Amino acid sequence: MSKTKAIVVLFGLGFVAYLFNEIGSAAVFERLSSLGWKSVLVFLPFLLCNYIDTWAWIFTFPPPFSRYSLSFASVFWLRLCGEAVNNFTATAHVGGDVTRVYCLRNMGVPMTQGTVSVVMDKAALIISEILFICTGVLMLLAKIDWPAWLKWTVASSLIFMLIAIYGVLAMVHKGVFSKIVESVYNRWKWERILKFYEKVKHLDAHLAEFYRDHRREFIRANVWHYVGWLAGGLETWVLLYLLGIHADLFDALMIESLMTLVKGLGFFIVGSLGIQEGGSVFLFHILDMGLGAGLAFSLLKRAREIFYGLAGWIAFSVLFSGDKVRESQAPLS
Repeated sequence: MSKTKAIVVLFGLGFVAYLFNEIGSAAVFERLSSLGWKSVLVFLPFLLCNYIDTWAWIFTFPPPFSRYSLSFASVFWLRLCGEAVNNFTATAHVGGDVTRVYCLRNMGVPMTQGTVSVVMDKAALIISEILFICTGVLMLLAKIDWPAWLKWTVASSLIFMLIAIYGVLAMVHKGVFSKIVESVYNRWKWERILKFYEKVKHLDAHLAEFYRDHRREFIRANVWHYVGWLAGGLETWVLLYLLGIHADLFDALMIESLMTLVKGLGFFIVGSLGIQEGGSVFLFHILDMGLGAGLAFSLLKRAREIFYGLAGWIAFSVLFSGDKVRESQAPLS
């Protein structure tokens, strides 16, 4: 870890300590101490979320999926591995995707096909995430008493975000990666990067082919990922219930979507440390649910992330490394 990243992590830890000092640890742990045996419920909803997201990823494999000889369970655990890498490394949520491509190759999936599946899955995940955040913002606008001009401004920003989604899709369809390589070479004249140009063009061709010939599967991946985000709202509802906050599913979905936005803003920090806690406290303050409850809610989320992060790393070490991994003998095309 570089000095800059280490400083950012220390700053995040310091900010969490500041929140504990300002709110009071008693107000936080009083909420947590009342959980008892029900604390096991903290870890269950995420299994549903990962189950749904696994199905979404399967749709992004160039069909038919059966030809890759992958079981649903192996894809389920592999997705968990990617989440673990994203949450516990300073790779801006890219390291987990690289890990997935690497593991797919070692499980017999051609490099190009595996990369196409991961890139399209990531695109579907981001698109559905933005739509989910838009849903939450619209819920918030309906709930709070803001001036009409401010609500229209926010709504217009959401429309701009949706237009940007189609822009991203157009870039993927028209060979964005090879254009990036061309731009880098034209700017800095790095001869070494030209070695990757043909491979990148090959990948762009497969991405364009998938988007052109399997658009229905891509739409299904978007729908399943969106349902996965909604399932995250169910997790939030469970956590609120455990903390003694009687909120309806509408509020839970709104909180989950806005927390997704807050956490996304801290993508460059390991685990969004400090950002997630501060955003949770601020959001609970706006909704008049209590500062202590907000920090306790964030700690429950953090406990779930750590638990499944460790499970993901264990799965990676057991299932996707060593003698149990087979090298792919399939061609790249």
